[in-house]
Amino acid sequence: MTRRLRGLAAVVLLAALLTGCGPNVTEGVVSAKRFEAAHDEPYLLPICIAYGSNGLCTVTIYQLMHNYLPDRWVIWLVAQCERYPACDIDWHEVSQGEYSEAQVGAVHTLWGAQPGR
Repeated sequence: MTRRLRGLAAVVLLAALLTGCGPNVTEGVVSAKRFEAAHDEPYLLPICIAYGSNGLCTVTIYQLMHNYLPDRWVIWLVAQCERYPACDIDWHEVSQGEYSEAQVGAVHTLWGAQPGR
């Protein structure tokens, strides 16, 4: 019984470690900005057209498909810590207005975020 409890505790601890710690960075110094223009991203979709007697696909064709990606405005925020110059970095997709307002090297708070969180 205690072996099962130890195993369960280890699984819970591992799950807690893998989920991450703390909230995303919502306030910090803008380290970089990037604009990604709208574009189509092509990919091949496999389609099985013949199955063998064992139920596995024997003949596959590939159809060219396109995934439309709209304009994206991305900024990277570096949180400031007391012990280290930069302790956490996070990227955020923002609106065009917020992207224009954010200056590289300046402190920025995401619109709609609570300062100091």
